[in-house]
Amino acid sequence: MENGFRYYAFISYKREDERWARWLQRKLESYRLPSVISKDKNDIPKRIHPIFLDKTDLDTGILEDKLRQELSQSRFLIVICSPRSAKSDWVGKEIQDFVEMGRMDKIIPFIIDGTQF
Repeated sequence: MENGFRYYAFISYKREDERWARWLQRKLESYRLPSVISKDKNDIPKRIHPIFLDKTDLDTGILEDKLRQELSQSRFLIVICSPRSAKSDWVGKEIQDFVEMGRMDKIIPFIIDGTQF
């Protein structure tokens, strides 16, 4: 992958929202950019692949260290947003780590549940 990233994106989610995370990973990895767009835009990849998801891509090791390593190797961070993830220490830590890497502008919220106020 360009720019030395191993993953196009890292999906952060609360375990109760795993169904959404798996769905999103499958949809993104199988999406193909329409040829009309890709023909005119050489800087946009034709495929959004691979997408890191801990259930399918995490190797053995100290969990916090491995997740930080995979985050650093991901171009974007996609956060599955719900009331559950808003209360998750792990999701908060992944966001914080990504921001500390200087990549706050590469965080994409994917809202599945909750209310605006």
